[in-house]
Amino acid sequence: MSMNPMERQQQVFAAMQAETEPPRPRRDLPNVTSYYDVPYAAVAGFRPLSLDLHIPDGDGPFPCLLWVHGGAWRVGTRTMGHPQRLTRAGLAVAAVQYRLSGEAHFPAQLHDLKGAVRWLRANAAGYRLDPLRIAAWGASAGAHLVSLLGLTEGNADLEGDVGGNLAQSSAVQAVVAFFGVMDFLAPEQRPSPLPGPSVVGQLLGYEAADRPAEARQAMPITYVRPDGAAFIFLHGDIDPLVPHAQSQRMHAALQSAGGDSTLVTLPGAYHEDPAFWSEETLGTIGTFLAQRLS
Repeated sequence: MSMNPMERQQQVFAAMQAETEPPRPRRDLPNVTSYYDVPYAAVAGFRPLSLDLHIPDGDGPFPCLLWVHGGAWRVGTRTMGHPQRLTRAGLAVAAVQYRLSGEAHFPAQLHDLKGAVRWLRANAAGYRLDPLRIAAWGASAGAHLVSLLGLTEGNADLEGDVGGNLAQSSAVQAVVAFFGVMDFLAPEQRPSPLPGPSVVGQLLGYEAADRPAEARQAMPITYVRPDGAAFIFLHGDIDPLVPHAQSQRMHAALQSAGGDSTLVTLPGAYHEDPAFWSEETLGTIGTFLAQRLS
């Protein structure tokens, strides 16, 4: 029986996909194999969503750390920061791109990250990753998103289907959060000094104070529970953009709920301060992850 035109067209598309070369490994870092621009999902009407994967030398399988950049949800790229330095601690690092607030409103960003976690699990064997040991690390806006990632696995409203692999879990076992907003409605959150929508308003599509019940569905503090991921919060005590009290508030809520939470305050540190990338700070993070991903 001859194929109809649509069936033949699908065969053409499948052949084109099969001809696409996989990402080539590179050796840019000592004792590390890196794969750049690895597509983990395709979203209709949008550029492919990609990640960069850095894997230590050795047999593995290695625990994997998903790095999520900051930029007030509206700017930034996965190349921001220096997360690949933790490959020295025996961790694979996946630096992920997600849709920004000018491209899609929340929860699209969280859907993207959950899709990335599912992709890492589905492709773990091919990249020497341990699918049972995945953590997430984010700065600023990224810290907000990874905190949600650590607390909302299985939440039907927030799971999404980006990238498929829906048989895989989107759970992460540990979260590292640098100076993130955990509660949009907290008294220490200051109004935007600039005219127009705030950065939170751009993320949500409305101002949190105008629709507080809806805004709470995008706040990590809403989902605090005793059986979520283990958390470590790192925050400067003179941060002028995201008050230190945000990490204090979330840490206290997790502890009150019986969760596993650690708070590290960096004296005299600003938002995105170089102190967050010091050897001492990275050592603290490495020790935390070694204990929680053992």
